Amino acid sequence: QGFLPPPVWNASMQNLKQDMISIQHFIFDQAEFEKPENQAFLKKQIHQLAETSKNIKHDPVVYTKDPTVRFVATQFADELQRADENFKAGWSDYSRWQLVKVTSYCLECHTRMKDGPSFNPENSTRSYFTQLPIASRIEFMMAFRQFEPAFKLVLEYLKENKSEQKVDVKSDRIAHLGLLIAVQYMQDPEKANQLVTAIDRNSSLPEYLKKANRTWKTSLAQW
Repeated sequence: QGFLPPPVWNASMQNLKQDMISIQHFIFDQAEFEKPENQAFLKKQIHQLAETSKNIKHDPVVYTKDPTVRFVATQFADELQRADENFKAGWSDYSRWQLVKVTSYCLECHTRMKDGPSFNPENSTRSYFTQLPIASRIEFMMAFRQFEPAFKLVLEYLKENKSEQKVDVKSDRIAHLGLLIAVQYMQDPEKANQLVTAIDRNSSLPEYLKKANRTWKTSLAQW
């Protein structure tokens, strides 16, 4: 399992853990998340997760050690409410991305101090992680705050020579994920420049991505 509790967790956290585990596989597999036969299950589980998040209780000692935990917990609950609302409204892709972000909030909160759960994504995903599309693998790494290997995967993909017979629609999404890692999460201008350079030098990437890349290069020059 990806979300392993410490020796003692309060009931609200135990419930949250079980709810997260129930949909973890779907969060990181876009194809499974969008299958019609999974919609009723996901609708129920996402709503249950959103409701559970309203009742999370932390030990008062945690707030004393790090008052910002309360803020992260509020963001966590708010994001889940929006994921629930968006899924019900039919915006499943946006809802799924919000659930990916929620996983990141779990780690952001629980890696601030030595207390809390350990997160071992390999145990929970060994059976299906390697079968995921590359963009989903990158999202998974981002959610588990594995920014370096995620960015490496982005660069490797953008440097590959693509088939000229078929427009590579994945490149745009992967490039945006790479920018998100370099600019928002790592705040690393050098990595951002590596990304735009990789796009610039790969003549097999689609023209619309090249056009967007020229805008990104201009913005980065002012960073």
